[in-house]
Amino acid sequence: MAPTASGIAAEAASFARSTPADGVVSLVDGPAADGYPLVAYGYAVVNRQQSSAATARALRSFLEWALSPTGGDDPATLATVGFVALPAAVAAGAERQVAAVR
Repeated sequence: MAPTASGIAAEAASFARSTPADGVVSLVDGPAADGYPLVAYGYAVVNRQQSSAATARALRSFLEWALSPTGGDDPATLATVGFVALPAAVAAGAERQVAAVR
């Protein structure tokens, strides 16, 4: 099976409910019948506690842009590099993590 945007999206969506709050999960051989069997979320590893309020604001701003469907998570932009947008539930969890950066 060749990877397609719809197959990748289906596979990622099949893991949305089982993705823990920290977002760390193996996305191999999920339950989606029409899913591509090997997908991955993109991660940014950052400290929750930053060295200054200004640094925290700048980092949150960048990560919010990266998660935004009109920013870094724009489906048309992602398609140019063979990526698909995060499932909505996973994106919401990532937004909660970003909001915790201080």
